[in-house]
Amino acid sequence: MLGVINMTDRIERITGKTLIVGIDIAKHIHWAQFTDSRGVPLRKPLKVENALFGFEKLTAEIAALAATKGFDNVFIGFEPSGHYWRTLAWYYKTSEQITLVGVNPYHVKQTKELDDNTQTKSDTKDALVIARLIRDGRFFDIYLPENQYADLRVLRRHRDQMSTDRKRIMNNLISILDEYFPEYESIGFQISAKSTYAILRSTPFPSDIVGLTAQELKEKWKSENPCSRLRISLHLAELFISTAERSIAVTTGLEATRLRINNMLNQMELLDLQIEECDQKMDELMSELDIADYLTSVPGVGNVTAASFIAETGDLSRFDDWKQVRKLAGLNLVEQSSGQHKGKTKISKRGRPDLRRIIYIIGDKGMLVSPEMMTFYQYLRHRPTNQLSHHQSVLAVGLKLMRIMFHVVKYREYYDPGRALGPERIAQLNGVA
Repeated sequence: MLGVINMTDRIERITGKTLIVGIDIAKHIHWAQFTDSRGVPLRKPLKVENALFGFEKLTAEIAALAATKGFDNVFIGFEPSGHYWRTLAWYYKTSEQITLVGVNPYHVKQTKELDDNTQTKSDTKDALVIARLIRDGRFFDIYLPENQYADLRVLRRHRDQMSTDRKRIMNNLISILDEYFPEYESIGFQISAKSTYAILRSTPFPSDIVGLTAQELKEKWKSENPCSRLRISLHLAELFISTAERSIAVTTGLEATRLRINNMLNQMELLDLQIEECDQKMDELMSELDIADYLTSVPGVGNVTAASFIAETGDLSRFDDWKQVRKLAGLNLVEQSSGQHKGKTKISKRGRPDLRRIIYIIGDKGMLVSPEMMTFYQYLRHRPTNQLSHHQSVLAVGLKLMRIMFHVVKYREYYDPGRALGPERIAQLNGVA
């Protein structure tokens, strides 16, 4: 559970019998500093190789200090940025005497001058700063997803990378067409459509089209993939012909460009298959968790979005309140005020950026398919005071739907439009109306 979120509660977890180990993580060599609950170093910094013998050396040193100093519990902390920390975390995850915690890299950066009043940076200094932040209760528990949750997180990141690669190839393809068929998009045919593969494989240049009849052109496109049904009309073929006849396309380097286009299309087709395979596996994992039906009952939440949301949050049962998910995403509100000045509130952005993006997507889709969410959006945009911008309103709708997603999973209920906004919000809406 993530119930321990109060600073006092975190400080009380550190007792006089606690050994604190702050570790500065690197690819090959970590550095560890050992302190007691007062932050007093207990020995020289320890060099820890990122290998089994290095972890065993660290374990032996922890055991030796625990035996000689009488420690009965150990806190190991580090900055969980990048990915080099994961092997160390998984190595110590199963130990009952060791608690794994993380510290915010921003906190390390801001506090490293407190000890020596200099801007110097070193691995051993950072390790000691981390240990003392843990002593002060400025840490959070490390969450390492397991089983289906771990698989979902890996697959979501893999899918995002493939989607990014596909967009990059698509953008390169568009840049080629800007040169060799600049009028292509003006025809009104979406370059992202599946039929684009057949068109660009057989007739990527205006010179391939000029001289053909509409029927001949359509048959040529169809011959590229005779097993699929191309939804291309004769009218569209006529548009391609008339456009090609007036094209200002470059007419040199066509053969090399044709090869380049075909290679790009091959890559896109492979990525399409891999993304589809990834989606199927994510659907299977969500079915095993038995929460997919509840999540997809929420407006704007499809199979991929639901799986992506769970991949970022992990097991929702570990949260006590939906506000913890909001904070995990960095969507909690912060305000800068001083004396008579009251600053504007804004989101903290101290959290998972991918989760923020998913929540925004949920809000953007949800308000388009849900009448009650569209009403809520319009209220935020046009209420008498504190009107929000479009993006702020979409994000607020996303947070509302995220709260509902948290509820339907936690209580195994399906989305109920009548309860979506709540009586207080409905009263506000009626007051504006």
